[in-house]
Amino acid sequence: MSLRTAQHRLTDASRVLDQKWRVLRGVWRDESARAFEQDFITPIDPALRHALSAIARMSEVLEHARSECE
Repeated sequence: MSLRTAQHRLTDASRVLDQKWRVLRGVWRDESARAFEQDFITPIDPALRHALSAIARMSEVLEHARSECE
């Protein structure tokens, strides 16, 4: 799998999770839902941004290495 493919899959999975969480959050409104969101859902966004940034940097490094080898 290419880094670009991984990046798109990660972005798409995040979008699906967000959509499904919004639907579930519409009916799950107790303290357990708030705790789950705080412990598991909220930390995903910064981790996702960090991962996508790392993937972009890795892609640049690999592209540079490829061009140097040609």
